[in-house]
Amino acid sequence: MRMTNNNDNAARVVRIVDFEVVRKVGTLVTLRGKYGVEMTTDEKCLFEDGRAVAVGTLYCTLTDYRWWLAGAWQWHFEKERKRFVELYADHVPLYVWAGDYTLNHEELRNALVPFDIWGVEDLRIGQVMEAWRCGLTATCPHCGGEGMVYHFCGVPTSGTSNYSLFCPDCGNFGEHIQGCEFNRFRKAVLMAQQNQPATIPTREALNMEEYIKLILK
Repeated sequence: MRMTNNNDNAARVVRIVDFEVVRKVGTLVTLRGKYGVEMTTDEKCLFEDGRAVAVGTLYCTLTDYRWWLAGAWQWHFEKERKRFVELYADHVPLYVWAGDYTLNHEELRNALVPFDIWGVEDLRIGQVMEAWRCGLTATCPHCGGEGMVYHFCGVPTSGTSNYSLFCPDCGNFGEHIQGCEFNRFRKAVLMAQQNQPATIPTREALNMEEYIKLILK
C-alpha cells in the first residue's frame, strides 16, 4: 500500500493498490487484483465508518480502513494464485492446440498469466504463444524435439535458469530443467510483448480459469 500526506497535513490517505472494486450488487462488492484474482465481501468489511463503496479504485483515510482486510485479502490472493498457476501448468497442451484461435480473438489472447518474469509484469497468454514463435523454446529431454517453455525463472547476471516445458512432438513435460537460458527466454518474452501488446486493461482481462472455460466450451 502506498501512503501520501496531503498539503495541509490532514489525515493520511491510502490508495488500496492491491485490488479494485469491479462489481457491486447491493452491499456485496467484488474485489479484483493481480492475475485476475477476485474476492467478494460486504462493503461494511472495507471501512470502519460504514460508507458506501463505488466501483473503481478505493481511497480512504488510515483511520477508516479496516486493516484486517489486508491480511484476509493477502491470504485469499496467495491461495487463488496457487490455484491459477496449477490450472495454467495443467493446460499447456491446450494452449498449443488453441494457439491460432486464441491469437485471433482479442478477449482470449489478453487472458492473464499467473506469474511474472524479471522485469516483465502483466503477462498475457497470447504473449506466451507469441514468445514461442520468438524463441521461448528448448530441447525436449525426452525426444530431442522442440519444447514450448511455459514457465521459467533465473538470475539475469549469470543467465542461469530453471524452466519447464511441454513437447508437442512426444506429448511429454519436462519440469525444473537447469540451464543458462534465462536471458534468451526473457528476450523472447519482451519481443512478444512488443509484437502482441495487451489491448484490454488488466482489471477487465480474463483470468486463467475464465480463459480455460471459454476455450473448452
